[in-house]
Amino acid sequence: MSRYVILLVIVFGVQLAHAKPHTNTSQNTAKNANGNANSVAVQDSVSQIENKADTERAPRDETFRTKQGEQNQVIANATWWIMIFGGLSFVAALIYASVSILQWRQTARFFDITERPSLGIEGEMEWGQDPTTEEGFVEVTIKNSGKSPAVHVLGGMGSGIQVPGKFVPLDHCPEPDTGESFGTKSRGVIAIGGTTYLTGKSLTGKEFKGVLTGKLQYFVWIRLTYLKNPRQKKPYIFESYSRYQADTGLFVVCDTHNEAT
Repeated sequence: MSRYVILLVIVFGVQLAHAKPHTNTSQNTAKNANGNANSVAVQDSVSQIENKADTERAPRDETFRTKQGEQNQVIANATWWIMIFGGLSFVAALIYASVSILQWRQTARFFDITERPSLGIEGEMEWGQDPTTEEGFVEVTIKNSGKSPAVHVLGGMGSGIQVPGKFVPLDHCPEPDTGESFGTKSRGVIAIGGTTYLTGKSLTGKEFKGVLTGKLQYFVWIRLTYLKNPRQKKPYIFESYSRYQADTGLFVVCDTHNEAT
């Protein structure tokens, strides 16, 4: 009897041992199922949150892109206007520079006209005569009436007697025949308000008497060239053509030219 009791105890203990692990396994399975369910629920919640965030962010991104596009357009328009105003400013600067250069040239021209030397005949031409030989000659005074000294002055006086029987009209002065008729030339400087003298070639006593009585026609040519400064390339020119009028005893200027006036 006691043997059977012991045997039953042993069998019951073995079954109890086998039943406990099964219970643990079932509990673990339940726990795993619950954990999986919770994980799926969490993932679904995260997905819902992300979808909600994407849904809310999409309008903001679109608004940002729109604003950025508008700003880019404003910048592009501003760049074009800056380029246009820059071009206009450049053109205005060129016009201003051109006007300034023109004004400078006009000012320089005006200064050159108002401040240049100006040579011309001072007073009347006069006769001179050598008391020994009775030869006659013409003297003329040249004066600088300008506002600058005249330098490199090159002047000469020519004179001639018209062939008898071929009188020239009283209102006309013939051109000099040759350059040699101007005689000896001189070069020098004439200060402001300064003077110099030119003398024509001498006439014999007989010629001089014929001119004074009107039997011979006598003409005088004067030509002067001068500069304002040594660097000047083109000289100023003064020219005068005159004739002696026997009935009045004076020289009459037929024509005159002065580039400095």
